[in-house]
Amino acid sequence: MEEVEVKYRCRGLDRVRERLRALKAEPLGVVEMRDTYYQHPCRDFAATDEALRLREAGDRCIVTYKGPKRGGWAKAREEVEFEASSCGAAAALLERLGFRPVATLHKRREFYGLWGTEVSLDEVEGLGSFVEVEDKGGGLDAVRRVVEALGLREGPIPESYLELYLARLRGG
Repeated sequence: MEEVEVKYRCRGLDRVRERLRALKAEPLGVVEMRDTYYQHPCRDFAATDEALRLREAGDRCIVTYKGPKRGGWAKAREEVEFEASSCGAAAALLERLGFRPVATLHKRREFYGLWGTEVSLDEVEGLGSFVEVEDKGGGLDAVRRVVEALGLREGPIPESYLELYLARLRGG
């Protein structure tokens, strides 16, 4: 599956939330997430621009592989995702295969549906507040339309939350 999204740093999530309500966006829920990222035992995911993540979201465990980002205005990349019955068991399996956890990020994500996109208002511990707009069938034009309607002007940020977190650790 192809993931296409844009991410913006946002200092005023309340303003974006109000705009979403005015646009009659459909509230889809709020979830606390714990994302643990893993390093491959034989290849450097930072060098290949890939990611492997276990996401604990409520009582769900989602295993996600993300391929290298492709250029362009929006971040596009291959995404393979499935649900596991237990994050503890999935983590144990990965570690027995030689994968090592490199970072765990905590975030609160508030979801909205609008014009064939999913808008996420994210508060990421240690990194701040962000707005992500992901294509959910409306196409890139719908993503652009939502970005413009929400007044997102600074960005987009091409880096993943993991890349932002690791840069912050390095003092960048």
